[in-house]
Amino acid sequence: MKGSVTKYVIKGSSRPRWRYRIDAGRDPFGRRIQEGAGGFTKEGEAREAMKAHMERIGARATAPIEALPSAPPEKTVGQWLGEWLDVEEPEQFRYATDLILLWQDNLQIEDNYLFVPALRHSLRLSDAAHCARIFTFADYTHDDVRGGWNGGIADFDSTFVKRMQLLALTQLNNDDGNFPDNYNMPLGWARPSWGNWELRDTWVIDVRPIASIGNRYCYGKRTVYLDTNTYAPLAQDLYDTKMNFAKVMVESLTPANFPGSGMQTWAGGGIVQIWDMINHHAAFGFTADEKHHNWTIDGDVKPQYNNIREYQDAGAIMHMMR
Repeated sequence: MKGSVTKYVIKGSSRPRWRYRIDAGRDPFGRRIQEGAGGFTKEGEAREAMKAHMERIGARATAPIEALPSAPPEKTVGQWLGEWLDVEEPEQFRYATDLILLWQDNLQIEDNYLFVPALRHSLRLSDAAHCARIFTFADYTHDDVRGGWNGGIADFDSTFVKRMQLLALTQLNNDDGNFPDNYNMPLGWARPSWGNWELRDTWVIDVRPIASIGNRYCYGKRTVYLDTNTYAPLAQDLYDTKMNFAKVMVESLTPANFPGSGMQTWAGGGIVQIWDMINHHAAFGFTADEKHHNWTIDGDVKPQYNNIREYQDAGAIMHMMR
């Protein structure tokens, strides 16, 4: 087991911070595991915390399964978004859970935890998880969720290319929830019943990883077609590290009223479709179901799900099978 301590700077602050990372082996899928924390004001504090953390990892490896402790509380500068994904079907992957935490300090690498049912405890993944498939059986990488490009802004450069019109579906109904009956197969394209397509004004943005991470990032370039009115990424072209055309991503949205903010293009749900040009495969992520029900947001969310400590905390992921 090895660890390292590094210094980093928070934008807008003259005081540096310290963080540590521990290489804790590999998970059952062969992916590198890293654990650590950030936000320390002194190097010595980070080293002491790392030493204690390594001792906990050693104890955890020899503890009975039911006695495994939750992930330790971390000293950080604060998170602004957490993304919780868990599997209900198929049965062999049930309870597998993926948690991504993005930090207010956009120079700090987002944290990624994976709960593995067979081990009955969670693993902290390395920053290489950006490019790892979610749950290993999905076509989406971690940076493909949330409507495309889920990465932190500090790791990327962007360039304005041009302004153009793009044919898009921004008044999607819930017909996409009935798969595959309401799809034009085998391509999986939208049927006319989904709604009316229209020409939308878009900004074309070229997004590329900065040089320091370019050699370990899965995409060499991401071309984003951004709606000039709603700022939604209506489509994206993805290129691999050798600049081969790799994937096409199309996002169709269902507008709905968001309390206090009026009509929002994303509030009613939608679908993100990915066509993999290299592996000749497709994947669709949609929020509707076959009964035309869609997701709930804000005050309509059931109370048991409106729980930050339960669904946005690295320790809570340990309780998936309890």
